[in-house]
Amino acid sequence: MKKSRRSTVYRLPPCPAYDIEDTESWLSDLAEEGLFLEKDGFLFGFASFRRGEGKQRRYRLEAAPQPTGLFSDQDRPDEEAEELSRLAGWEYIANRGDFYIFATDDPQAAELNTDPQVQALALEKVRRRQRQTLFPTFFWLVIYPLFSIKGSVLRSAIYLGAPIFLLGHLLILWSIFSPLREFFHLRKLSRRLQEGLPVDHHKDWKKSARRHFTAKGVFLTLLAVWIVLVLTAWQRDTDKVDTVALVNFKEPVPFATMADLLPQGQFTLDDMGFSNEVTLRSSWLAPSFIEFGQAGTVKNDKKTVQGGINVEYFHTVSPLLARLLAKELQRYDRRLSHYEALSTPSAAELGVDSVTGYTAIFPTLVMVKGETVLKVSFYQTSPSYTMPLEEWAPIFAQSLNR
Repeated sequence: MKKSRRSTVYRLPPCPAYDIEDTESWLSDLAEEGLFLEKDGFLFGFASFRRGEGKQRRYRLEAAPQPTGLFSDQDRPDEEAEELSRLAGWEYIANRGDFYIFATDDPQAAELNTDPQVQALALEKVRRRQRQTLFPTFFWLVIYPLFSIKGSVLRSAIYLGAPIFLLGHLLILWSIFSPLREFFHLRKLSRRLQEGLPVDHHKDWKKSARRHFTAKGVFLTLLAVWIVLVLTAWQRDTDKVDTVALVNFKEPVPFATMADLLPQGQFTLDDMGFSNEVTLRSSWLAPSFIEFGQAGTVKNDKKTVQGGINVEYFHTVSPLLARLLAKELQRYDRRLSHYEALSTPSAAELGVDSVTGYTAIFPTLVMVKGETVLKVSFYQTSPSYTMPLEEWAPIFAQSLNR
């Protein structure tokens, strides 16, 4: 017994919504094979077709005067336009992108619009809408993310990891390219129509179908890879895979800690249940990246220093990257309301390439030595003694020569 074929068939469109010629040709060719676009047959990137006996059917795309879609009030032509089309032998079928799709089985039915100049004017409305969406697209994909990270491009790249950062920006550029490609495609078609050249209703859509599917497949694959990388990084962060409590951390770090602040001092960790942690990471841009928080008390026979330090240490791949990163760290903190520049010993006195001191809630130093950047914030809570910056700055600077 022969199995009955499904009455509804789904297809991925082999061309973008704005490609009028390919879409019309594709739908007409499928009609000859016995697949007819169903009413409102475009949804979630797929097109649904009713199976029947193959025949010649013409499809035409008309530019919609207003944006269409699920959340638009203009998802189909108005009643008067539909009635006029019906009287001319054409039936409204569906909308896709900025276009209404009409169809006719009558070979004698006159074309909906035979004047290329009029078609060009209709396309201009679509192109104006595209121009209006270009800036919002650029804003939300580029300007807003930069604003959100406060310009900390290098720091974010190191924190996120180069694969996530670079792949994410590649996807952003790809997403920006898509509306730009649509804009220029419609401009080219509009100019052809203005010159009096008609739309090609029998274009070989198969030539561009492979490129279209390949591009879409590559984009979706890269997006899937990026999502997996982000989720993996988020899971590592949530589980604190790279973070160790200082009570359990016995390895030396490549910078000074509170235990180094006083000669022959005895350091006692203040177990507050937080802050006393070290996070060790590695990135293409910074093979060694350490976040270090320590709170406690160090004392010798003469002095007692109580408080804590927060350190960000970057050993980058080049001195240039280190200098750029140091400036970026300072620019980021300069936006804080408590920011105030501090006088520090000179870079020559400290034996580093550059040094910047400021208050951003707590006294902070950003130093560069070759490929290394050290940012340390030092807060003190001792009621009897406060170590001046001129004393603790050299201790951290000299530790970079280890």
